[in-house]
Amino acid sequence: MLQNILGVLVGLFSAIIIVTIGDAVVGYLAPPPIGSDLKNPETLKAYLQSIADPVLVLMLLFWLSSSFAAGYASARIVPASARTLSLICGGILLFGTLLNMTMLPHPIWMMILSVVGYLPVAYAGGKLATPNP
Repeated sequence: MLQNILGVLVGLFSAIIIVTIGDAVVGYLAPPPIGSDLKNPETLKAYLQSIADPVLVLMLLFWLSSSFAAGYASARIVPASARTLSLICGGILLFGTLLNMTMLPHPIWMMILSVVGYLPVAYAGGKLATPNP
C-alpha cells in the first residue's frame, strides 16, 4: 500500500516538474505584457486568450508529456501495479486540468484533446515502463 502511494507521488512529482518547465517555456515564447498583474483574474484571462495557437499546442504537448511521465514513473516504482497506478496518475492530472479549464478560458480543441489524451498517454507511459507485465 505504501509503495503504491509512493509510486503515485513520484509520478505526480515528475508531472509537476514537466508542467512547470512547460509553463516557463510558454511564458518565454508568449510573455505577458510588461507590468500586467496575472493575479487579477480578468488580466490572466485576457493574457491566455492572446496566446497563439502554436504556443498552445506546445503547452498541450507539455501537459500530455507530464501524464506520460507520471504513468512511466509510477509504473517503474511499482511494476506489479503499473496499469492501475499509471491510470490513477493520469486521472488526477486530468481532474486538475478540468479544474483549470473551468476557471480559465481555453480553446475547445485544447479541451477536447486534453480530455481524450490524458488517460491513454498515462497508460502508454506505464506500459513502456513495464513492457512484459
